[in-house]
Amino acid sequence: MNITTFQMTMTVVNTACVLIVVAYILIRLGDKFSFTQRPANWREFLVLSGIFGGFCLYAAFNSIRAFDAVVSLRHTGALVGGLVAGPWVGMAAGIIGAVDRYLQGGPSMVSAVLAVILAGLFAGLYVSYVKKNRMPGVWEAVLFAVVYELFAGLLTLALVSDWDLALKIEQNVRLPLVIGNAVGVGLFIACIQIFVREKEILKTKNQIESELNVARSIQMSMVPNLFPTFPDSKEFELHALMRPAKEVGGDLYNFLSLGNGQRFCFMVGDVSGKGVPASLFMAVAKTLLESEARASEGLDCSAIMARANNGLCRGNDQSMFVTVLLGVLDIKTGVVEYCGAGHMPPFLLRRDGSITHLNCDAGVALGVMEDMPFQHQQITLTPGDTLVLYTDGVSEAFSPAGTPFGDDGLAQALAVMTAADGVQHAPDITRGIVAAVDRFAANEPQADDITLLALKYHGTPAAATLATAEAGS
Repeated sequence: MNITTFQMTMTVVNTACVLIVVAYILIRLGDKFSFTQRPANWREFLVLSGIFGGFCLYAAFNSIRAFDAVVSLRHTGALVGGLVAGPWVGMAAGIIGAVDRYLQGGPSMVSAVLAVILAGLFAGLYVSYVKKNRMPGVWEAVLFAVVYELFAGLLTLALVSDWDLALKIEQNVRLPLVIGNAVGVGLFIACIQIFVREKEILKTKNQIESELNVARSIQMSMVPNLFPTFPDSKEFELHALMRPAKEVGGDLYNFLSLGNGQRFCFMVGDVSGKGVPASLFMAVAKTLLESEARASEGLDCSAIMARANNGLCRGNDQSMFVTVLLGVLDIKTGVVEYCGAGHMPPFLLRRDGSITHLNCDAGVALGVMEDMPFQHQQITLTPGDTLVLYTDGVSEAFSPAGTPFGDDGLAQALAVMTAADGVQHAPDITRGIVAAVDRFAANEPQADDITLLALKYHGTPAAATLATAEAGS
């Protein structure tokens, strides 16, 4: 049968492509061992030798006879085994292929058997001693396969007793073998490199996720999260929650007792941006605001904001900023002094069920420019009144239709909760708002951090009794 060089080339290239598909599937499924390192024990040695030897046998199954020779890609399995897993795996895979080639006989049997064994051995030695156990690149592997196939041709010329027959074989079959084995080895190494990069990317991704989870835990531990925070205080109750849109966020809330327990400071803030930079700036802002609030004896809210702003502006090379709403409650009188720095005003829920936005000078966000003036305002809470502070992650939540929840949606949610048998506790308000936002957004991803703080004022026991009597009359 007359088989042209072109036909043989197409046959061996087709075989090479099939081998690569099988190899890629094995690579992706081979989670019990690695194709990219030397076998660590006998089990791995036997498994890898069997896999690459199996490639040799598959290539032999698709071999064709031409000019008294057997044309196949046995060398591909042995070469890749050596290049990837070292000389012993390469030689073992070659021996598996050599046994099959020996059984087929023929005038070139001896040279062919020796060539397939030496293919894996030489490839492994090249990687071990020349590459220092580093995997070769694609083109380097292709060049190695080409050079080795030329060497295999010399073996045929040297070991086949009939010189004319040997020359005829080489003239007709060596080029297809060079092309086929070079394609097979090159594609296989390319698959290995893709697999290695995927593993490295996955490893890096998992490491980043692990670090972000730690950062999230640290960030969440930076804000008070044990409620009730002041269980012995009967004059007020407070609840706050924060749900970052990403692993870490830029929102903040905080509260602390001032003036020997006579005053109570609370705040909510929203840092520009998201992710790790925002979370770091959030930590700095929270710490600075708390420090200035603790040192604020005799100072009003606007002075606290001004001093915190100057501290944030210094060294702020990234030009980040944070909007803040900060308030101080006089526990005995119910007077709340509050100051805004670019933040939306809070909602006020009166005990009679009315809901209003507080008047609030918007001001400039902290960190924008030093020595900026801030204005504070006052309001007096009566027993049963509640302040609700929030960030724009609440109002800017979107429905599947693209409609924002908005301040109107928040006011409506508060009205529904107030009308439903009366909301008696601060946690009911914060959790109820989050539930309303989730229902509104359905399955839409959270676009921004959500932070809420509810402060419900009960007043002194005498004031609370009077308020209850007035409500019942």
